[in-house]
Amino acid sequence: MERIKEAAYKLFDSDTVYTGHDHAKIIRDMVEIHGIKPPIDNKAESGFITEEGKFVDRLTAADIAVKSRQIEKLQWPPYLYSEDINGIKRQ
Repeated sequence: MERIKEAAYKLFDSDTVYTGHDHAKIIRDMVEIHGIKPPIDNKAESGFITEEGKFVDRLTAADIAVKSRQIEKLQWPPYLYSEDINGIKRQ
């Protein structure tokens, strides 16, 4: 069964996908390493990469993570956040 591998951002104007442990780290890398100017949400969609390498949005990722029993439940429904997968509690 398909599972979520890691957090990702996909640029709107290309097929370029940036991945990492969590969305905040990806944003920092996009700005600091790749020179993409903020705000990132105007340039890229946040989501996740599946173990098969497919980019999916947060809603689809939530469905995959719950159905595959990767997580028991969503902390902030209806979307999946990197904290859900990484076991981090948001404050």
